Formats: sequence, C-alpha cells, structure tokens
Amino acid sequence: MVLIKKIPEREDGKLLIIGTTSKNYVLKDLEIVTLFDITLNVPLLGIEEIKAVLLSYNCEEILAQEISEFIKSIAIKQLLLIIDMAI
Repeated sequence: MVLIKKIPEREDGKLLIIGTTSKNYVLKDLEIVTLFDITLNVPLLGIEEIKAVLLSYNCEEILAQEISEFIKSIAIKQLLLIIDMAI
C-alpha cells in the first residue's frame, strides 16, 4: 500500500495500476479499494460471449458452440487461462 500511495518522481510521470479479484471484500477490508479512482465490476461471460472469445482464438464454429453451451457462464480471466492451457 505504501508503493500505491507513492507520488511519481517526475511531475509528468503517470502510473497505471490494474487490480483484479473475485473477492472484492478482501480489498475493502484492507482499505485498498479507496486507493483506486475507478472500480469496475465485470459480469460473467454468457454463451454468446464465450463463443466469441473461442472464435477469436480460431476455434472451429461447431466446437465453440458446443463448449460455450456446456460452460454457460464463466469469468473472462478463467476462460483465458483455460484457453492458454489448451493451446
């Protein structure tokens, strides 16, 4: 938390910090949420979004449809991890 609060040495220097978690309450308990200017809640992907992600990785249309209907909903981070393991 000390490093997050540290002001950049250069006046024109900018720092982008992106944090992801499935346990938002932990960040709230540690009072880390207040250090970020923006908080976004990303919903789980549905069947069509899963299919679109799979197709973007050159998955066959029929296979992408079957996989997306089987999974039904999943977090984007988890889906990308699964795809990376499969490639």
